[in-house]
Amino acid sequence: MELREILSLLKHAFKELVHHKVAAVMAAIFAAFLIFFIGINLPQSYVSTALIQADRKSIIQPLLEGRASMTKMNSPTSIVIETLYSPTIMERAARDLGVIDDVSTGAEIELARTRLSNFLTYEVVDEKLLRLSFASPSPEYSHRALTTIIDVFLQNSTAEKQAESAEAYRFISEQVEEYKKQLSEAEERLSRYKIDNMDGTESGSFKRITELRAELEEIEIAIDESSAKAGSLRVQIQREGSLQSARSDQNVLVSQLREAEANLQNLQLSFQDDYPDIISTKSQIFQLKTELADLRARYPDLPADTSEETSLFEDLRANLSEVELLSETLARRKTSLERILARESGRADQAALDEAKLAELTRDYDKTKDIYEEMIQRRENAKLSMNIDQQGQGMTYRIQETPVIPLTSQGPQPIVFIAAAPFIAALLPIGLCFAYVLADPRLRYGALSRSRLPDGIDIVVNIPAYEKETFHIFQSRTNWMLILVTVLALILYGYLASFWLMAE
Repeated sequence: MELREILSLLKHAFKELVHHKVAAVMAAIFAAFLIFFIGINLPQSYVSTALIQADRKSIIQPLLEGRASMTKMNSPTSIVIETLYSPTIMERAARDLGVIDDVSTGAEIELARTRLSNFLTYEVVDEKLLRLSFASPSPEYSHRALTTIIDVFLQNSTAEKQAESAEAYRFISEQVEEYKKQLSEAEERLSRYKIDNMDGTESGSFKRITELRAELEEIEIAIDESSAKAGSLRVQIQREGSLQSARSDQNVLVSQLREAEANLQNLQLSFQDDYPDIISTKSQIFQLKTELADLRARYPDLPADTSEETSLFEDLRANLSEVELLSETLARRKTSLERILARESGRADQAALDEAKLAELTRDYDKTKDIYEEMIQRRENAKLSMNIDQQGQGMTYRIQETPVIPLTSQGPQPIVFIAAAPFIAALLPIGLCFAYVLADPRLRYGALSRSRLPDGIDIVVNIPAYEKETFHIFQSRTNWMLILVTVLALILYGYLASFWLMAE
């Protein structure tokens, strides 16, 4: 919009204002007093604040530290918030404030709790700092209500910590008795298992198995040696058997040869060499010598001695019998050792299981005993913790900033409405006239922007409007009346504003 067009709008707006001057003055006066009454009657909210430092730590947590996993607690500020907004705290605060009493109904009690909860707000500064605020139309009530709520909260927290200390002692005492019972049961199981299942140790069984295996290896070596010796004896006996048969044949031939030679000598003493018996005997002797030579040729090891001493064959057979007997004895011993070794292996396995079970029972017993002894010490600590709150060492909530009576309300102050009302009332008619002229579709002036005209329509000529005879503003009776009313309204407005400020 061009500057010329804006000036024309202001000119025509002023004309409209003069034309409707009575309505404009009345509207301005009405707007001023309306804003004034709205400002002084606008509900004021006085907020009293307090800063609480919360460093809450469970009493039972250090008593059970290292022995029990504690459930992760909420942050200290969240615990304070939950406690503050609990129905118990709100109801006790409402009773202390006198909002409810013993004859109040359930609905009245619930309404009082709800109102206090709605007026009480909080701001989490950090994990341990919490800023509380209580809003009320009355600064005194705001301060008193917040102070009462904090006092009730601190009293409740002190009682809770005392109850927590007692509960911690009771809980740990129960745990001591429980672990004492578990310790007795573990000791009984350990003793009974030692009596019923400890036939031997695993190390003793392994030592016995090692000895049996060494002895078994020695027997196996002896059996192998006996088998080899028996095989060698059997070979010798077989060879000696053949020599024994040849020796028997040799003895027979030698005996027959000696008899034939003796017979030949006797015959030669009585007869000539051509005697048939002598010839027959010589032929027999020759045949015997030939057979004897053939026998010795087949058996070169055959001795020429024909004595009747005990032959090697009998010795070999005797030795073979001894070796076979020894082999049978060793085989039976080997079988017995293998049976003993199998039984000892089973005993070693059982001993390993027994020792593992014994170690587990011993470990459970030792662990239970350690926990039991430590829980006894912790019970003593819990007993001492019951006196912490009474000595003032258990306080974990501190009021860093105490509640004070608020001097100013929150939000726009009434003085702002009182000061701004005349100016807003003066600008209201001007603004309405300007908006009226701007929104009126009639053509009031020639300096209209061509961009606002419809297509195909243009301004040909600008004919000035006919104006009545002008008059000065101070020459009209109506104008003097309006000025008088305005002055009286301003005086009344100033009086009411001064009266209200003095009353405040």
